[in-house]
Parts: sequence; C-alpha cells; structure tokens
Amino acid sequence: MKRLPAAIAAAILFVNAATAQLNESDTSLFQLRANINDNYQKGNVEVLSIRSKPEFSTGSVKQFVFKSQNSSLYQSYYSKEADNDIFSRNFLYYQPFKKVYPFAIGYVSTNYRRKIDVRYFFGGGVTLQVVNSYKNVMKLSANTVYEKTKLRLPPLMKLNTMEAILLNCGGLPQG
Repeated sequence: MKRLPAAIAAAILFVNAATAQLNESDTSLFQLRANINDNYQKGNVEVLSIRSKPEFSTGSVKQFVFKSQNSSLYQSYYSKEADNDIFSRNFLYYQPFKKVYPFAIGYVSTNYRRKIDVRYFFGGGVTLQVVNSYKNVMKLSANTVYEKTKLRLPPLMKLNTMEAILLNCGGLPQG
C-alpha cells in the first residue's frame, strides 16, 4: 500500500508534463518506442531476417520538438546477404503548437539490393493547422528538399555518359 501514493504522485507529474501533443502519439516531453523482430528458418530454404524500428521524440513543449523514426532490415539466404537497409526520418519543429510553424526535415537511407550506398535529403518547410479540435486534426504542409544519392556501382558503370552509350552500341571507337 505504500507504493500506491508514490504511483499516484508519479502519474500526476506525468500528466502535468504532457500538457500538449504534436500528434496523437506524442504525449510527453520524451518518448521512446522500439521493436525488433527476427526470424530464422532452416529447411528447404535457410533464411535469417532481422527487422528493427526505434522511434523517439523529445523537446520543450513551447519551442522545439525533435522527432526521429528509424527502421532497419537485414536478410540473408544460405548465409549470403540479401538485404542490409537503413531508413531514418528526422524532423525538427519550431513551436509546433501554433497555427503556422516551420520545420526542418532530413532523411537518410541505404538499400543493399538497389546498390544505394547512401541517399539523403535535407530541407525545410512550413505547416498550417487547418483543423485542431478535440476529435480531429488536419494539417497542410509544404517543403523543399535537396537530395543526393551515392550508388555502389562496378567500375564499368562509372564511365561518363558518352562512353556508356558507345559501349552499349557495340564498343568504344579504336585509336
């Protein structure tokens, strides 16, 4: 019974700390969610698959909120790597509880099958809260981003465009 007053006090402090939310899942100043799933199968096909999805958000209620959503996938068949992908979405909001607020955005990803060493884009934007009632929220956002992709290509694929066209048409000119 001595733990009951402490639990009630902790609940009151938690509720007071969660005075507003960025969306329906953000109810505190710091939130961490993570899951990991794996599967190993041996028989007709030997498969190993590992998936993870950590997410967190943090920030002061009145000024900045940082939110990061990440996922990864690793798969192998007969001990040969088939996937090793990472995807990370990151947002920094400034005063997100106002009707209009700016944000910065950054995505980073890799993709083993598509031979993408790293793809990233960064930018900024603005959000307008059109409806923000007890039961409904509707937001409109616009942003602009810069994107860059670094591919993992064999040396032959690193030729310039004209060399690649000539090579595909029967070879490079001699002499």
